[in-house]
Formats: sequence, C-alpha cells, structure tokens
Amino acid sequence: MAQKTIITKVNEKVGENGVRIHFPQNKVLYVDQFTGYPPDTAEERTVFSPSTIDDVFAHYQPKVEAISLNNEDGELFYEDFVFNSVSDFDDESLIAQSEVLSNSIYKKETYNTIIRSLEHNRDLRRILSVKERKEALKNVLKAMRAELTETKKG
Repeated sequence: MAQKTIITKVNEKVGENGVRIHFPQNKVLYVDQFTGYPPDTAEERTVFSPSTIDDVFAHYQPKVEAISLNNEDGELFYEDFVFNSVSDFDDESLIAQSEVLSNSIYKKETYNTIIRSLEHNRDLRRILSVKERKEALKNVLKAMRAELTETKKG
C-alpha cells in the first residue's frame, strides 16, 4: 500500500536542475497513489524525468477502478475514474465521468426547478390546494407521461 503524505509547509529550496520549489503557506498538498500499481523502481525513476505535470499524468495514467456508488434507489454500481489532469479531480469533472452521479445531479436540478415553479406559480398552488383538482392534475400528468413513454418506444 502506498504511503499517504500531507504537506502543509515547504520552504523555498532549489531542486534538481536549478528548479525552485515554493509552496504557499495557505495551501495544503495531499499526495497519494492514484493507481493500482506499485511505485516505480529506482531504475525507472532515473529514466523518467518529467518537466511538466502533464508529463506525470501521461506517464502514470492514474485511474481508480471499481468505485462503488449507490443510486437513489439503493442499487450498487461500480464505475472507473480516469485522471488526465489536475482539473479532473474537481467535482464537475468527477460528475461528468460518472453516469450515476450525472443522473443524480440531473434529477436534483429537475426537482429544484419544479419546487421553484410551485413557489412562484399561484395558479398551480391553487390547483394543488383542492383535493379534486390535485387528483385531476395528477391524472393528466400520468397520461402525458404514458404518452411520452409510448412515443419514445415507438
């Protein structure tokens, strides 16, 4: 298992080839192994000399396989995540890579839109306040859903 390292303070120093290393005081650097492969041997490290972070991503091709995710129904799904740049660790990038997360975000946004509509639409609130009208609206929506599903299949 790889060793996890958290770096909170690094004084400026000169590394190999005269490269200055400076780490801001208000940042935390978290270093971990993001592949299932063991660390390189000393021989491989001497041959590999990256000059940019893109070189590191291209060489190691980090990915995490079989991450277990549950959807809103409680079903278990396994998904793989691939990292090609530092920005791939952002929430948006992780959501874009995951079908389960993308569907959950889409449904959440849809529900929020419906809630906003209910909050701002007086006519709709009036319809929902009377039980008979509410049931009639529910039946109309069910019929529309069935028609859309039938159209989608055909």
